[in-house]
Amino acid sequence: MKMLEKDVCEKQDALVELRLQLDDMRAIHLQLSHKAQVSSKQKSEAISRLEEKINQMSGTIKQLEASDMDLIKQARSLNLAAGKVLQL
Repeated sequence: MKMLEKDVCEKQDALVELRLQLDDMRAIHLQLSHKAQVSSKQKSEAISRLEEKINQMSGTIKQLEASDMDLIKQARSLNLAAGKVLQL
Protein backbone atom coordinates (compact mmCIF):
# COMPACT_ATOMS: atom_id res chain seq x y z
CA MET A 1 0.00 0.00 0.00
CA LYS A 2 2.82 2.39 0.89
CA MET A 3 4.46 1.72 -2.45
CA LEU A 4 1.19 2.40 -4.27
CA GLU A 5 0.66 5.60 -2.27
CA LYS A 6 4.19 6.70 -3.07
CA ASP A 7 3.63 5.91 -6.77
CA VAL A 8 0.35 7.88 -6.79
CA CYS A 9 2.07 10.86 -5.10
CA GLU A 10 4.91 10.78 -7.64
CA LYS A 11 2.46 10.65 -10.51
CA GLN A 12 0.43 13.51 -9.05
CA ASP A 13 3.62 15.57 -8.69
CA ALA A 14 4.56 14.72 -12.28
CA LEU A 15 1.08 15.70 -13.42
CA VAL A 16 1.31 19.06 -11.61
CA GLU A 17 4.72 19.67 -13.20
CA LEU A 18 3.41 18.78 -16.66
CA ARG A 19 0.46 21.13 -16.21
CA LEU A 20 2.83 23.94 -15.24
CA GLN A 21 4.96 23.21 -18.31
CA LEU A 22 1.82 23.20 -20.46
CA ASP A 23 0.79 26.58 -19.06
CA ASP A 24 4.29 27.93 -19.77
CA MET A 25 4.14 26.57 -23.32
CA ARG A 26 0.73 28.15 -23.86
CA ALA A 27 2.05 31.51 -22.65
CA ILE A 28 5.05 31.25 -24.99
CA HIS A 29 2.76 30.27 -27.86
CA LEU A 30 0.54 33.30 -27.23
CA GLN A 31 3.56 35.61 -27.12
CA LEU A 32 4.94 34.21 -30.38
CA SER A 33 1.53 34.38 -32.01
CA HIS A 34 1.16 38.03 -30.99
CA LYS A 35 4.65 38.88 -32.25
CA ALA A 36 3.89 37.15 -35.55
CA GLN A 37 0.66 39.12 -35.95
CA VAL A 38 2.42 42.41 -35.19
CA SER A 39 5.22 41.57 -37.61
CA SER A 40 2.74 40.57 -40.29
CA LYS A 41 0.80 43.81 -39.83
CA GLN A 42 4.00 45.88 -40.05
CA LYS A 43 5.05 44.07 -43.21
CA SER A 44 1.62 44.56 -44.77
CA GLU A 45 1.77 48.28 -44.00
CA ALA A 46 5.28 48.51 -45.46
CA ILE A 47 4.11 46.71 -48.60
CA SER A 48 1.18 49.11 -48.93
CA ARG A 49 3.49 52.12 -48.61
CA LEU A 50 5.88 50.67 -51.20
CA GLU A 51 3.02 49.94 -53.61
CA GLU A 52 1.84 53.53 -53.20
CA LYS A 53 5.34 54.82 -53.95
CA ILE A 54 5.54 52.54 -56.99
CA ASN A 55 2.26 53.95 -58.28
CA GLN A 56 3.50 57.51 -57.72
CA MET A 57 6.76 56.72 -59.51
CA SER A 58 4.87 55.14 -62.41
CA GLY A 59 2.79 58.30 -62.74
CA THR A 60 5.93 60.43 -62.66
CA ILE A 61 7.55 58.25 -65.33
CA LYS A 62 4.47 58.61 -67.56
CA GLN A 63 4.56 62.39 -67.11
CA LEU A 64 8.27 62.45 -67.97
CA GLU A 65 7.68 60.32 -71.04
CA ALA A 66 4.92 62.69 -72.16
CA SER A 67 7.21 65.68 -71.57
CA ASP A 68 9.96 63.93 -73.49
CA MET A 69 7.64 63.39 -76.43
CA ASP A 70 6.60 67.07 -76.34
CA LEU A 71 10.25 68.14 -76.27
CA ILE A 72 11.02 65.91 -79.24
CA LYS A 73 8.12 67.45 -81.17
CA GLN A 74 9.29 70.95 -80.28
CA ALA A 75 12.86 70.09 -81.29
CA ARG A 76 11.63 68.79 -84.67
CA SER A 77 9.55 71.92 -85.19
CA LEU A 78 12.52 74.14 -84.33
CA ASN A 79 14.75 72.11 -86.62
CA LEU A 80 12.27 72.52 -89.49
CA ALA A 81 11.96 76.24 -88.80
CA ALA A 82 15.72 76.61 -88.69
CA GLY A 83 16.01 74.74 -91.97
CA LYS A 84 13.48 77.05 -93.58
CA VAL A 85 15.28 80.13 -92.25
CA LEU A 86 18.59 78.85 -93.62
CA GLN A 87 17.03 78.26 -97.03
CA LEU A 88 15.92 81.85 -97.24
